[in-house]
Amino acid sequence: MKIEIGNYVITSDQHQFILSEKKIAQKGKNEGQETLATIGYFQKLSWLIQALIVKDVRQSDVESLQAIEALIKSIGNKCESALVKETA
Repeated sequence: MKIEIGNYVITSDQHQFILSEKKIAQKGKNEGQETLATIGYFQKLSWLIQALIVKDVRQSDVESLQAIEALIKSIGNKCESALVKETA
């Protein structure tokens, strides 16, 4: 399984779901190429999505509860769209 959600990629193995972030290597043999930086390993997909939401909210510059709500809904919609594509 490989699901792309914006700058993030969800993969899995037989034991867990893995959340990674797309990055461009700044140096080394992969300089200039897209790489994946692992954010975390999760036993349940719902825990992974929760971690993704928390990460995006903490990195955002939202200043009101309404803005946080809109951001969370946006992330939820992106996740839903990506999962629908994966299961179709």
